[in-house]
Amino acid sequence: MSFKFISPRPIRSDSHRALASHWDRLAAGRRFPSFTEFKPEPGTYDAGQFVVWNIEGAGRLQKFRALYQGENVAQVFNSAWAGKTMDQVVPMSLRRVTLDAAKECASSGCLVYTIISTFDANSHRVDCERLLLPFGRDGSKVEQILASLQLK
Repeated sequence: MSFKFISPRPIRSDSHRALASHWDRLAAGRRFPSFTEFKPEPGTYDAGQFVVWNIEGAGRLQKFRALYQGENVAQVFNSAWAGKTMDQVVPMSLRRVTLDAAKECASSGCLVYTIISTFDANSHRVDCERLLLPFGRDGSKVEQILASLQLK
């Protein structure tokens, strides 16, 4: 999978654009902010759409372990993810695109925005927008990724 740098303008969701702008302000000229700095005002974002992944290991041994899973995500996937790795919880059909985006976010220190589309039982298109935001303490190594998921 290839990734390219673009402006945040193509981000469809208003809340994802606002979240990306908030992350950028927190970074304040650094590659990325520390996760401890991420304290959005109540009502600004829906934490039920968030998953926080801790990054363990490196290279081929790199894993993404869920530290937090919002209520909406748990309901949609009908599964509790806390303590499990991304490759344990993501369906096989989405594993490559999901892991590739997380690895890109972790290695580049850049936010990653993806849209995965499917069709429901009534042949209506359903888009899952996914915004990944990297965080780390010293701005040199990504330690956590905040994923925000939205179904449209």
